[in-house]
Amino acid sequence: MGNFFGVLTQPTAAFERLRGKGGWVLTLILLMVLSVFALWLQNDAIMGTIEQEFNKQAEQGQPIPDEIKDVALASGKFITYFSGTLGVIVTMFLGGLLLLLVNLFVRGEATYMQLSKVALYSYIPSVIGIVLTGIIAYATGATSLYDVSLSAGAFVSDKSSMAFVIAQIINPFSLWSLALMIIGTAVMTRKSRGSVALWIVIGWTIVTFLTLIGSKAA
Repeated sequence: MGNFFGVLTQPTAAFERLRGKGGWVLTLILLMVLSVFALWLQNDAIMGTIEQEFNKQAEQGQPIPDEIKDVALASGKFITYFSGTLGVIVTMFLGGLLLLLVNLFVRGEATYMQLSKVALYSYIPSVIGIVLTGIIAYATGATSLYDVSLSAGAFVSDKSSMAFVIAQIINPFSLWSLALMIIGTAVMTRKSRGSVALWIVIGWTIVTFLTLIGSKAA
């Protein structure tokens, strides 16, 4: 578990160790557990956000039957916890695949598993942010995720606007993860941070934006 904390305090040295033979299984399990725990803490806020969407539909003259509401709330809870565990796995292995493209672009020396470990370990700050959000939501009794947002979206009043979606990208924990991803990829590929940063920032921005758009559409 030394690399777990090492990535946060001495990322270059930690990624150098991970490039050799550093493990990832325990870190993967720990991040999955922390994600599920954070979502449990956010449960009331998540359900409250769904209820708010139902109320908006009713205000627009499109009320949703109670039976459908019950099914949506139950399935929403299941999907939330399922995505909490699956999301970490997807982040690691799909993220590793995307970073492998960066490796090809810069003609690096990294392998798929090395870059998958970069994707996993650089996700740690994001999970810390999710846990912190959960703690705030639980402690304050928040009834909406919008009330406990740690992104710049908290300063946008119209939560349905494109400005809100864009502002959500500005999140200190996500940006921390992005910085670690650049450092880790540079170590694994044996290339400079500047050479990998451009590709990673472009890819990260596109993926983050599409994810936020998808979550709003859902």
